[in-house]
Amino acid sequence: MGLRQLHLHLHPGTEWDLVCDRKSLTQTTSSIFFFGVMIGSIAFGFLSDRYGRRNTLLASYIMAAVFGFSSAFANSYVLFAVLRFFTGFGLTGIGVNSIVLSIEWVDTDHRSFIGVIGSLSWCLGNMLLAAFAYLVNDWRNLTMTATAPLGLAILTWWWIPESARWLLAHGKVEKAKFYLDKCAEFNKRGDLSSKINLETLSSIENEGNKDKNYTYLDLIKTPKMRKLTLLTGIVWYGIASTYYGISLNITGLGLNIYLTHFIYAAIEVPAKLMIYCCLNIVGRRKCQAGTLLLTGLCIAINIFLPQDLWHLRVIVGILGKGLSEAAFTTVYLYTTELYPTVAKRPGLLQRHESSGGLSGSSDSDAGGRLDSSSSDHHLLRGLRVRPGGAAAARDPEGEAAGDHPGRGAEDSVGGIVHRVLDAAPR
Repeated sequence: MGLRQLHLHLHPGTEWDLVCDRKSLTQTTSSIFFFGVMIGSIAFGFLSDRYGRRNTLLASYIMAAVFGFSSAFANSYVLFAVLRFFTGFGLTGIGVNSIVLSIEWVDTDHRSFIGVIGSLSWCLGNMLLAAFAYLVNDWRNLTMTATAPLGLAILTWWWIPESARWLLAHGKVEKAKFYLDKCAEFNKRGDLSSKINLETLSSIENEGNKDKNYTYLDLIKTPKMRKLTLLTGIVWYGIASTYYGISLNITGLGLNIYLTHFIYAAIEVPAKLMIYCCLNIVGRRKCQAGTLLLTGLCIAINIFLPQDLWHLRVIVGILGKGLSEAAFTTVYLYTTELYPTVAKRPGLLQRHESSGGLSGSSDSDAGGRLDSSSSDHHLLRGLRVRPGGAAAARDPEGEAAGDHPGRGAEDSVGGIVHRVLDAAPR
């Protein structure tokens, strides 16, 4: 439902007299929200590996729903800020675990499809959020309205399968076989189901147990991994800072804020479709670097365009928003393919929404000090995106596994099935 931008539409400031010298506290609320996002991305990395993707996803749903609804009943600024922190914390778990579960249940050939086309629901949620904000004027009612879809998400959780790879790595062989059989049945591949037996799955389990001791420290242990971690970290920060910077600046176009938010959400649909067509043709690295640098170019153009040419400024601004979304869509897929299987979880989570939290928080604070439409504010975003584009150009192409053991496709159900067939008696 586009909940990461819910704070854009909350206006409790007048109720708690956040005006004049206390006006900066409204930006501080956004910073606190993104700080929760950043801490959540680190915490859910551990929780997901310890308790499973599916269970952690349910906990994230419940946490986001409870604290989201509770925000609507806050009777003080301090309580509201604390509730927004935990809301951001919970929302991160939803995003992280949804992506990882999707990737671990599709084969490599369909990874682009599920990663890009599957995320179109994000755009739909954002467009609906603009309509809700327009129809619901009170911020408390808006908070409850935007949080309500999490109730449906909790109901659908019962049909979500656990990651077969996680089950095997934690000795739950029979449960993994159950889900793999269901997968084979759904895809009308009953012939594969008969070859998936407990003995061959146990051999994969024993092999997977070797990967249990890998931590965040493994991201910097070897020269290749240190370089990869540094470059992808710069890319994530550049992408998150520009995306959140543009998204938070809904007054910068000079249009109605509800219309601006709707346009910003709608432009993401063609952006995702464009990047889906380009990923397998042009390649991940060129798409990543190109979308980042073009986003920076759009920001730079708007710095020098006079305010009188507002029609042109609006077009360039919307184009920049679409390109920033294309860069964001690419980096999720790109990161999962760059890291080897054993380092993928800490690698993905280390810079997932933690980068968004850091950059979103800093952009909110900058927005409080600078006019959102000022050239200084645009220049700040433009300076952030350039290092990201340069780093993306130096990253390897997708599926490069560094010098850690493991292949990029082994964490998917397709990789598991291939290994089962290789181990099965002929």
